[in-house]
Amino acid sequence: MGQTAASHGDEQLARLREIYEIEEQNGSNTLSGEAGEDGVKESFAYQTHPDMAKMWDNRIDLRLRWPELQEVVRLYSKVALAFIGCSGNSGLLGQDIHQATLTEGTRQSVWHQDLPYNPIDRRGFLSVWIAVEDVSEEMGAMRFVPRSHRLGPLGDSTLGGRDHGWEELLRLDDLEIVGQPVTQPLAAGEATVHDGLTLHGAGGNRSEKPRRGWTIIYIPSDTRWTGGPHPHAENNIPGMELGDTWDAPRFRVADQ
Repeated sequence: MGQTAASHGDEQLARLREIYEIEEQNGSNTLSGEAGEDGVKESFAYQTHPDMAKMWDNRIDLRLRWPELQEVVRLYSKVALAFIGCSGNSGLLGQDIHQATLTEGTRQSVWHQDLPYNPIDRRGFLSVWIAVEDVSEEMGAMRFVPRSHRLGPLGDSTLGGRDHGWEELLRLDDLEIVGQPVTQPLAAGEATVHDGLTLHGAGGNRSEKPRRGWTIIYIPSDTRWTGGPHPHAENNIPGMELGDTWDAPRFRVADQ
C-alpha cells in the first residue's frame, strides 16, 4: 500500500514550513538520544549510528509543541481509519516525525518496513508522509514495493548499516506476489499513505535543496505493547506493563 492522498492548503503548508525552520534552528534531534519525559536518557543503536544521520535528521512530537498541527492529525486520522478498517475503533496517534534529508554527505534511506521497529503486537500500523516542499526523484522521493505488505514482517533490516537491495529481504516465492518498486515524487502538500508492513525506502538527495517531510503514524486503539523499547525515548511510558494498550494521552488524536 503506497499512494498519494489529498494535498493541503497554502496557508497550512506555509505554517508547517515556518515550524520546520524554527525546529531546525533550535537544533537537538532524536538521533542524539536525549532524555525522555521522565528525564532518563535513552539511546538505541540504530538511532545513534552515524549512517542514520546521513539518511535523515529526525525530531518527534511537533503536534505536541505546535497545537495548530492537530488539525492535520485529525484529518488524516479519518484516512487512517478507512485504511485500517476498524469499525467503531478509535485511531491512536503513535507519533509524528519531522524528517529532513540534507544535500551533502547523505545516503539513501535503506529498504525497510516500519512495523518491526515498534514494540506493538498487531497489524494496522499506518504511516502518512507529507511533503513540506516539492520532492523530486533526484531529491530522494519515497519508493515502495507494491503488495509487499501481504508478506508479513520481513525482520529488522538494520537501518544503520550497509545498503541492501530490496530483493535481499525477500524469498524467491515472494517475487510472485510483489511488483517492481515504484518511486512517488510529490508536490508540496501531497502525501503518501502506506501500511507498516510495506517495504519502502528513498534514494539519496542528489539535489541542492533539503528534502523535508512530516510523518504521522497511526495504530488501532486495541494495539498492545510487546515489552520492548520504543526507538524514540519519549514514547517509552513509565509504568507501562506488558500487554497494556497505548492509551497514554500523548498518543491520542486530540478531539477525535
